[in-house]
Amino acid sequence: EVASLPMGVPDPLDPPPALSPAAIRARHGIPEGAVVVGAVGGVTPEKRLPELLAAMATLGDRQPPLHLLVVGAPAAHYDVAADAAARGLEGRVHVTGFVDDTELGAYLAAIDLCACLRWPSNGETSASWWRAMAAGRATIITDLVHQPELPVVDPRGWRTLGPAGAAPVAVAIPILDEHRTLVETLDVLGRSAVTRRELGDEARRYWTAHHTLDLMAEAYVALLPRAA
Repeated sequence: EVASLPMGVPDPLDPPPALSPAAIRARHGIPEGAVVVGAVGGVTPEKRLPELLAAMATLGDRQPPLHLLVVGAPAAHYDVAADAAARGLEGRVHVTGFVDDTELGAYLAAIDLCACLRWPSNGETSASWWRAMAAGRATIITDLVHQPELPVVDPRGWRTLGPAGAAPVAVAIPILDEHRTLVETLDVLGRSAVTRRELGDEARRYWTAHHTLDLMAEAYVALLPRAA
């Protein structure tokens, strides 16, 4: 018998962040009026950061301008700042280094949308993605075969995939058409605060219904006697 348990993550907005989004943006030199794309977690190529930078470079000087806020500990085998500079993105990529959990909520609140891409994948579940969803952020993920239960937007036609009638909680990028669809998705979400808000609100509701710490604990309590 195989049982499925939901991953639970804490609410990053409880207690409310001590720092405002404006304070976080000012701390890292992000100009007013920029649309901030966040990448949260270990700063590795597997998070598709090179591909994200390539998409930003393709979009060029679109308005409002896109800025990338990279939140997490650096990896020895990848220099995201050097990669950004090589693509002509100086001044539009901001690297924080390690951020303590006590400030993570403030950083999530300061971004407009979160890129939670991942390839290759070992079939894992991304805790940083659930935290972004819990914070009510619009998110961009990689369309992975082991997540068919998720209601997501396919950017090829902007149609909803997953359970019938469910509102989408993220945009899922197909890995075989990654660059084109990532460029289009960043452009659509960058221009539409309404679409970002709708995705973020649904993401928060989905986390509340499926992925809180209490729900994970309840699932373990129910499973352990059966396993024993």
